[in-house]
Amino acid sequence: MKWEDVKDDPKKRHAFYVFLQQRIAGLTDLFADRLDGERTAQVIDYVQHNENGLALEVLADFLIEDDIPISKIEMADILAIAGIMKLDVDEPRYKFLAKQIRVPGG
Repeated sequence: MKWEDVKDDPKKRHAFYVFLQQRIAGLTDLFADRLDGERTAQVIDYVQHNENGLALEVLADFLIEDDIPISKIEMADILAIAGIMKLDVDEPRYKFLAKQIRVPGG
């Protein structure tokens, strides 16, 4: 799903935002056992207020600040969501986060 394909249609645009919210909430849930509950709640709060870009960036920042290990698949998912939202995946936060890939397997 791409923004260009939905931006002119209110129903598709709404579905796009719901899609992003579900992806970010699901991703945040993956870190629930590694990330402080208050931080998880803050990310979900941003999602619920349709601040999807902010939610993903804050999630990445929290993972970096707390030195949370992540898997290659989790990193790929973060980058995929960022790419869908047209966030700059070359910015330092994502480079720092990539250094935390330490979880074996998925």
